[in-house]
Amino acid sequence: MKMSRQGGQLCINCNIKVQRLNLPERENIAGSAHAYEVFSGSDPMTQRLEFSREQKKLMGWVDLGDDPKLAAEILNRFEKRMRKGL
Repeated sequence: MKMSRQGGQLCINCNIKVQRLNLPERENIAGSAHAYEVFSGSDPMTQRLEFSREQKKLMGWVDLGDDPKLAAEILNRFEKRMRKGL
């Protein structure tokens, strides 16, 4: 987020970059009853992220580009808060 003044007015520029975590599936899942184990070492009662060494090597962030809708939403919320403060 960048702020500047133009003609006595405050200007805010918001540029949002989106990423997704690419997480390889675990191997050797016995069946659908163990679907909770597909990505991590979880059990039916507790979900947690535990990765094998191979998963850690292969995982990474994938750039999805700009998200103008999210940027607009952030600016709208910021504007509402600023108006309340005036």
